[in-house]
Amino acid sequence: MSVNLACLWLLPLPVKELRGTKAYFAEMYRSFGPMRRGEIIGLSLFVLSALLAFARPFFANFLPGLKPAYSFLLCGLLMFFLKDEKGEAMLTWKYAESHVMWGMIALFSSGLALGKMVIDTGAISRLADMVAATHLTGGFLTVLLFCAFSTLLAELSSNTAAASISIPVVFGITKSLGLSPIPYVFAAIVAANCAYILPLSTRAIPVGYGLDAAGQIRFGTLVSVLTCLIVSVTCWLCMEYVPLFSHL
Repeated sequence: MSVNLACLWLLPLPVKELRGTKAYFAEMYRSFGPMRRGEIIGLSLFVLSALLAFARPFFANFLPGLKPAYSFLLCGLLMFFLKDEKGEAMLTWKYAESHVMWGMIALFSSGLALGKMVIDTGAISRLADMVAATHLTGGFLTVLLFCAFSTLLAELSSNTAAASISIPVVFGITKSLGLSPIPYVFAAIVAANCAYILPLSTRAIPVGYGLDAAGQIRFGTLVSVLTCLIVSVTCWLCMEYVPLFSHL
């Protein structure tokens, strides 16, 4: 995030500050008023599900079936039964059905299917053999390879598709190398969000609003390379010096 902000600030723009924006957002914030019962419940459920997901190593031995996905699913289902300040259900199926991004779900599931196909056809074994032939031992070069792979996929498709394809590949390779896959999967997931070069997927939106595609490619290349390197270094340092991170 800091790299993105720094690069955005250093872009050659005609103005560096849009006057009046601070007052505009301050007024908008005041118009929201105090948090209502439904908002408090929604925030509490989100925080609870996030805590259950990240704190799983502390209770995994006692509740092995409570995986992060089930934590989010359980908290989401509670929204259908809890009432807001008006006494109405916080979430109805009609609202959920009309607001769910079904296209993204289809894209994500198809990406997982593609990743499984890569594994079942034996392609992952060949790729693992190629990686193993480079004598990677799970250090910085391994993390950098996975991050670059995820970033490249994201550049050619979308962040979601890149994550759904790269995760099974990273999982299979790390298993073949005898490594714990979770830290490397974390690195690949973050790197899948470090694509800024080609105007594809959501990156095409600013081009549609007038951003010069050549400028996006030029500056996006710099940001993509920097963020990929920083993610690789950060994850490697966490694996080396944060025991909990490397033993998830």
